[in-house]
Parts: sequence; structure tokens; C-alpha cells
Amino acid sequence: RSMDPQALIELVTEDEGLTGDLDEEGASFLVRELSDAVRKIAASSASEEQAEARVATARKNGRALARMAAKVQDGDLDAARQMAGAQGWAWPAAGVKTASELISALRDKLAG
Repeated sequence: RSMDPQALIELVTEDEGLTGDLDEEGASFLVRELSDAVRKIAASSASEEQAEARVATARKNGRALARMAAKVQDGDLDAARQMAGAQGWAWPAAGVKTASELISALRDKLAG
């Protein structure tokens, strides 16, 4: 049986540092994407410990993604691209114009 994701989702929704400098739209989008990822992690993890470890990774990556998305939001694509490279993440081939586009393109990084 899969575990109840609610406590893990609360770690996301109550994490004030998660969304950093993102505007309301970008912040809401990131929280939705990360909450969806946490639900999937809870459903697919073999144990509570595994789920917690994967959610910790997802939250860490979410914070990094928020910092990159904030740079995109501010029009500093070069800085965002450099930050992605420093994480070892490939920049979206199609390019991005908004914070939400970047979050959407890199949502797989939230899988834990």
C-alpha cells in the first residue's frame, strides 16, 4: 500500500524558502509541480524512509530550479543557463521565455 503523501506535501507547501524570488505565478507553478512530484514519490516508494529521502532530493532540486527560474523571470537567461550547467542539468533545447516554462521543461528534476 502506498503511503499518505499529505505530510510530505506539507513540507513543500510550508517551505517558505522554496520559492525564493519567484513572482506569484512562478511560485504557484513550482509548488504545484513539486506537490505533484511528491504524490508520485509517495505512491512509488518502497518505504517511508525511501520516500522521505526522495522528497528531500526533490525539494533541494526545487530550490535550485526556483533560483534558475527567478533569473529567467528577471531576464537573465545567461545566469540561469550557467546555474543549470553547475547542477549538471541540460538547458531545454527549445529555450525558455518564462519561469513557468523553465519549471515545466525541467520538472523531471523534481522526481527525487
